[in-house]
Amino acid sequence: MTIGSNTVTMQEGSRYFTRLEKVGIWIYEHPTIVKVAKIATLVMGLALWVPLPWIAPMLSKMTVVALAITGALLTLASGVAFLALDLIAPMRHEMSHHAFKPRQCEGGRLYYAGDVPILSLESDNPYIVGKAHGYLCGDAISRLSRRFGWVLYTLANQPRANKLPRTIAAIKQSIPPEYLLEMEGLIEGYAQWKKEQSWWQFPKELTLDDLILFHLMPDFIHFHKGSAPLPFTSLVKS
Repeated sequence: MTIGSNTVTMQEGSRYFTRLEKVGIWIYEHPTIVKVAKIATLVMGLALWVPLPWIAPMLSKMTVVALAITGALLTLASGVAFLALDLIAPMRHEMSHHAFKPRQCEGGRLYYAGDVPILSLESDNPYIVGKAHGYLCGDAISRLSRRFGWVLYTLANQPRANKLPRTIAAIKQSIPPEYLLEMEGLIEGYAQWKKEQSWWQFPKELTLDDLILFHLMPDFIHFHKGSAPLPFTSLVKS
């Protein structure tokens, strides 16, 4: 790591990190421990409150309440970790464990070169390109949008796309037609992928408006109320 004109080791550079950054680095470097902890927390939480209907008569009221609250908190913490921890502090992923399923369709293919996943989009038609993208990456799109949605809409209480019709309409007017056509194709390809999935996988619903708002997520931290005509943090004005 280079700081100014000096090169320092990660250990020496750690003094420049905040405590939260140090926690993130530790999580990244110890993926197995983190995975075991998440599963163990879930098991412990369920073990505390699931049997309560049968064992409650043998325990005092205070004990039952304490077990119920502790079990619920552990289960909730585990659920939050499973859904959102990877977004906040990603764990190291071994590239030899392939996360994508190789496949191909009209306009593209998803394959591996060694352990490196490659999405090859092979059409000059933006709609076909988008459709191939949505179909080939359907699983990743579903998981990512579900996690981001849970963090932004449920935890952060940000407005969903269907609550922002005027804002989304204004944004569409500023998007070049070929880009908008590609996003429409992505939604169509994703819908095709979704139809092929089993009902118990609960693939996430996704609309064009959802996708447009999803693309704004990397930019919302640059906006502040009143500083721009379409700031993410003041979308509720729609």
